[in-house]
Amino acid sequence: MVVDESFSSPSLSVTATADQLHTLRALVQSRCAHHDLAPDAAADLVLAVDEAASTLLHLTVACSTLTCTVGVDTRNLSVILTGTTSAMVDTSITSFSWFVLQNLVDGVALEQCPSAVTGPTEIWTVTVTLDMTLDATHR
Repeated sequence: MVVDESFSSPSLSVTATADQLHTLRALVQSRCAHHDLAPDAAADLVLAVDEAASTLLHLTVACSTLTCTVGVDTRNLSVILTGTTSAMVDTSITSFSWFVLQNLVDGVALEQCPSAVTGPTEIWTVTVTLDMTLDATHR
């Protein structure tokens, strides 16, 4: 996988299917290595991406995409996963997944916005943001 370093926040969109999870993991692994994230922290972040993406995949609309953006600021390496779903993510139903996410990363946020398009089924844009704190020596 080639990541163009001229972009501060590389982004990758893949078909919202389980067989594309390895591509998202590879993007996150390469960005962790680029920013010298500790091996244990990098492994935790990759597992969190896998868990969050899997949660989104259970609800994605047919023929949709899952977008992964990896950004860095002075304190955090952030992974933003966005997908179009047929329902809101109910964290009470997926509570174990959210428990896992909260224990793997330093911060997790969930944003859900209903689509402006009306139709027979609801469509939502769901974004999961995962933050991992960078070690001060690697900023």
